[in-house]
Amino acid sequence: MVELLIVITIIAILVSLLLVGVQAAVGRARVATVVSELKNLEQAIKAFESEFGMQPPSFILLYERGSDWTANDQWTRASRSIIRQLWKDYDFTQNVDFDGDGNTGGVYKTFRLTGAECLVFFLGGMVSVDNSVTPPVYTPKGFSKVPANPFGRQAGGALGGARSGPFYEFKSTQLLSSTSTTTGSTNPEGMYVYLDAIPGQTRPIQYFSSYGGSGYRVYGINGQLGASASSTEAGDNEAFYDSFGWVYTKTPGSASTAPEPYNPNTFQLISPGLDGEYGDANLCGGYVNATNGVQGVTTYLPPGTLPAGGTLAKTPANIARERDNITNFAGGEIH
Repeated sequence: MVELLIVITIIAILVSLLLVGVQAAVGRARVATVVSELKNLEQAIKAFESEFGMQPPSFILLYERGSDWTANDQWTRASRSIIRQLWKDYDFTQNVDFDGDGNTGGVYKTFRLTGAECLVFFLGGMVSVDNSVTPPVYTPKGFSKVPANPFGRQAGGALGGARSGPFYEFKSTQLLSSTSTTTGSTNPEGMYVYLDAIPGQTRPIQYFSSYGGSGYRVYGINGQLGASASSTEAGDNEAFYDSFGWVYTKTPGSASTAPEPYNPNTFQLISPGLDGEYGDANLCGGYVNATNGVQGVTTYLPPGTLPAGGTLAKTPANIARERDNITNFAGGEIH
C-alpha cells in the first residue's frame, strides 16, 4: 500500500512538471505568433510609405461633413495637413460616409483616431461590414484611387473601383469595433482596432509614429493628458485614455534632457502580451534597459509634455504587469 502511494505521488509530480512545461511551450508559441504579426505590420507600414511617401500618422481627425473642415483649431489644421500630404487633390468640401451608414437623417459624425485606430484605418482603408452574420464580418477594402475622394463609396455604400490597399490582411475575428464600451475611445461606431492573436485578448495593438523622426507625441500637439478621454486637452492623445504615458525609451532622461526613444525615426508597435494588460494606467512606456528590461527608475518626459508631473515612476507590481508586453523594437517580450 505504501509503495502504491509512493508511485501515485511520483506520477502526480511528473504530470505537474509536464503541464508546466506544456504551458510554457504554449506561451512561447503565442509570443512567437505575435512577433510575426508585428513584423508583418512593419512590412505593411513600409508598403504604405512606399505608396504615399510617409508612414501612417498615429492621430487624425476625420469629419464626415465637409463644412466642418473649415474649423481653425490646431487638431483640424494638423489633420488637413496630413490628408493633403497623402492625397494632394482631396476635396474638403464634400461629405463623406466613413462608417457606411449612409449618413442617415443628415447625421454626420466626427472621428478622432488614436494610434491603434490609425493603424487599422490607414493600413486597411475603408471597411465593409457584413451584418447578416453573427458576429459581423469586417473587411477592409483600401482607398479609392479617385484623387479627390479616396474615402468615397459607390451606390448602396459599396467599396469598389480601382483601389490602393489594403496593405495588411487584417483578420475579421481580430478586428474590434472601437467604441467607448470596448476600448475607451470617444469615437462612435465605425472605426476599428486590431487585437493580436493571443486567445481571449481584449486590448489592441498600440501604434505610435515618430512622424519621420520629428518626434513622438503620445499626448498630442499640446502635450496634455486631459482630465478625461473626452476633454479638450485629450483631443489628440495617441494612446487610448488611461493607458500609455509615453513610448519606450533607451534612457530615462533627466530634468533637462529628454529620454532617447527606441525606433526614433520610425514607429513603435506594442502588444499587451499574454496577460492582456499594458501595465499601470498612464504609466506604461518609458525606460527599458536593453539588458534588464522595464525599469522602476523615474523616466522624464520630453520638455513641454506635462502629464503625470512630467515623469513616469513605476511600482514593482506595475512593472511585473508590463514586462510581457511584446514590441517591434525588442523582437519579443520586453522583460
